[in-house]
Amino acid sequence: MSEVLIVVPEADGMGDGDVRRLCSPATGPVALFRMDGAFYAIADTCSHGQASLAEGWLEGFEIECPVHSGRFDIRSGAPLAFPVTEPVATYALRRIDGVLHVVVPA
Repeated sequence: MSEVLIVVPEADGMGDGDVRRLCSPATGPVALFRMDGAFYAIADTCSHGQASLAEGWLEGFEIECPVHSGRFDIRSGAPLAFPVTEPVATYALRRIDGVLHVVVPA
């Protein structure tokens, strides 16, 4: 299986509760979160509509869609609140030579 690596510049400068939107022509938008010292990456587009989850409200491990108020678990992509019923993709993270990368299957 091939994969695309998205470099996350200056990821270690992100604080807890920070969100960053990453764009790659090969993968589409990805939302990156830092919570409790760990990083999490999910597909940035809400599964209910065309809204950027990186523009939503993060509370703990839940991100709320800024348009429909549905919520997702940033650790698993699982839907947590109506009208969201479908999960969003989650992505692995890998450090290469000290630099954080999001790993997206191609």
